[in-house]
Amino acid sequence: MLVKSHQHGAGDGKMKKANATDAAAFSGLERWGLPFTFAAAVLLLYCYPLSGGAVWTILAGAVNGSVWEYLKTLALPYLFWSTIELCAVRMPLRRMVVAKTAGLYFMLGGVAGCALLYRSMVGARVAWADMLLAFVWIAGAQALSWRLALSPRAVERFFPAAAAALACFLGMYLFFTARPPRCALFWDPDAFSYGLPVRQQDLEVLCPDVRGL
Repeated sequence: MLVKSHQHGAGDGKMKKANATDAAAFSGLERWGLPFTFAAAVLLLYCYPLSGGAVWTILAGAVNGSVWEYLKTLALPYLFWSTIELCAVRMPLRRMVVAKTAGLYFMLGGVAGCALLYRSMVGARVAWADMLLAFVWIAGAQALSWRLALSPRAVERFFPAAAAALACFLGMYLFFTARPPRCALFWDPDAFSYGLPVRQQDLEVLCPDVRGL
């Protein structure tokens, strides 16, 4: 009995040590997630005009100056980094999905609310304000997902709701770029329009009379 108790205690000690190691690794990844997500979001924000309107940038980048397109550039690197964390750290899938989905909606909701508020006040898009909002709310999302993932509470019970919310966002991500609703979230203050901008080469195909103008 003593030997068994000793072995059981040793096993518990190894399990606790492994859990502590995974928690430390996850905490480090969450900290690195802030600069990675921010830098990738800035890159994706300008990849559409810099690439000349390449097809891949329509889904990955921002096709106009609307708040929605701005949110897309934050969501993609955040979810990509979350996938890296899931592969790198031994954490239950359900717990990770709940934590990262909560962080995703916290980030997007905060950025959308603040961006819509300041744009309604100044009547324009301000680049440095967008950058500041992105940095602050990415940091908040990483902190929230860290707390939930390492929480002693059984957050896994919220997995069905988190999975449904994540699937809903992915559906909107794919659908609303081509067919944006007519509301403030999708309004481009730079072009005074919604959705994909009309390029000169597209106009020449649709209306040959504009060629050379």
